[in-house]
Parts: sequence; structure tokens; C-alpha cells
Amino acid sequence: MEYTYSSLISMLKSKTAEEDLKKISEEIKNEKGLNYPDGLRIVERFMGALFTNQLIILSGPPGTGKTSLPFAVAATIGAECIPIYVQPNWTDNQDLMGYYNPIKDNNKGGYTSTPFLDALWEASKNKDKIYFIVLDEMNLAHIEYYFSTMLSVMETEKKEIVLYSEHLKSGENEIPAILELPENLQIIGTLNMDETTKGISPKVIDRSYILEIPGKIEIEHDEDTKMKDSDFDDLESEMRELLDINLSFRLKKHYETMSEREFLNVDDFIAGKVLPMIRDKKYEEEPDLSEYAISENKIVRMTQKNDENEVKLDFWGND
Repeated sequence: MEYTYSSLISMLKSKTAEEDLKKISEEIKNEKGLNYPDGLRIVERFMGALFTNQLIILSGPPGTGKTSLPFAVAATIGAECIPIYVQPNWTDNQDLMGYYNPIKDNNKGGYTSTPFLDALWEASKNKDKIYFIVLDEMNLAHIEYYFSTMLSVMETEKKEIVLYSEHLKSGENEIPAILELPENLQIIGTLNMDETTKGISPKVIDRSYILEIPGKIEIEHDEDTKMKDSDFDDLESEMRELLDINLSFRLKKHYETMSEREFLNVDDFIAGKVLPMIRDKKYEEEPDLSEYAISENKIVRMTQKNDENEVKLDFWGND
């Protein structure tokens, strides 16, 4: 069941995508031994977020299969999956992207690359092959510090990464001064929330699809309204009323892009894009999202009550 980049995109936008993805999910379960909670549609939601100009973040307790998921999907669809191990001392873009070194090669100068940049360059030279880069435990360091260039580039039309001044180039085979972010490459991060890790800022959350893989839970998933059949403005109004939050213009763009995947529904969007925006927010009573099974399950697990019976919701606080 191998795909090229173009054939995968065609499949994800086809009317038969749901059936194809169930086959992929079953293969991952049977051959890779990854059995995610029924009803959460983990593989389907992961595939739905691929190549929608977002960072995919996989969260959840240790041992739930966060890191295993992209590797299992890659092996099943014929993609290349490259792990990058984030270090706690990463403080700027050079730690991820490398830097120009004027004294390299006996003072001839040259670019000092990194495994991350090498993967980007490889993907740019093999445009119809699918590449995943997995930033493992990406919040061991502040994401905004070492990933700021990528966060900005992912939103630009040209998606050009400026590495150094063109006039500094010193070799035929050197990494180019300007490298275009390949469309056939998906960046994925895994994260844990504990005393050794950094928090996730609204800037990162706004540019990410966050797929939570919780421990064993029971959930029955109903067929909800397909995103393509639902209006974003109506959803925004509903979320403002139920959750007292405003959805940004960026979320609207992501909604429009993701709605091209016919198998995704509004519940998938709320769970991965809207609920992660809630941090230490207080309500008089628990919001009612019973219309959306996955999101309602998460709301229950997000809920904390103080002595005055006031409800506080925190996406990261309870799991």
C-alpha cells in the first residue's frame, strides 16, 4: 500500500479515503502492533492533518504510541521517517538549521549542516517521495527559540528558508543559500508534559494540529458533521458561546484546507485545533460538547473544580 506524494494527496481528497484509511489503520494494528483506543480515529486524524501547512504535534502519556505512530504510518504508506532528537540546550535556529562557518575547510568557508537540514534538502531533491521528520520530545527546549524560522516559513507563500547570503557560497555541492521548504515533507513533533519540559505557547498551538493519544479510554464515536458541509462562521459562533474563545483567521485557513479531506469532521477539528487553545480558563459550569464525542471526552478529562465548585479547564493540566 505504497504511495507517492501526489497519489497520497489524491487519496486523501477522494471519496474513498475513509475506506482506504481504515485499511491502513487495520494494517498498522495487525502488523505493527499499535492498537489505539476505539472511537478516537487516531490514524485517520493523523493522516487528515498531513500536508495542511501545519506542524503536527502528538501528545499524551509515555507509552501510548506517540513516537511509534508516524514511523508505523511511514512504513505502511512507503514514506521515509527521519527522527531528530531535540536537546534541552537548543536556544536558537542554528541548533536546528545549522550555520555558515567562515573558517570551515581551512578558512574557505562553508555551511555546517544538521540532520534536520539534511532531511529537508533530501526531500527537496525527491519531490514525489513522502518524508516525515519527527522532532522527538520537542518541548525539552523552548519550541519558539529553535523553531521560529520554520514557524514563519510554513505560513509564507513561497516557503523559502534563507540560510546565508548567496555571495558566501563556496562550493558546487554546498547546501544552497535559499532552500524551499518541500511540500512533500511533513514535520511532526512529540511532546510530554512534566517538570523537565517547557510549556507550549499560543503561537505554536495556533500553527499546529495537536493529536492527543491518551491512555486506555472508552469512547464511541458517532458520525458527526463533515467539515466540508459545515460553515466555519457557525462553528466560530458556537465555540464563542460554549467555550468563550475566539477562533483566529489562521484557524479559518486551516479549517478550509482540512475540509478538503472528506473523511474529517468538525469533532476532529475541535479536538485538534480548538481545545488546545484552552489553558487555565474558568467557567461557571462544564461546557456541553456532547454533540462531539472526541471533544466531549477530552473536556471531561480537562475539567478541574475548586472549592467553590467553579470549573477550570486546562488542555494540558489533567493527563
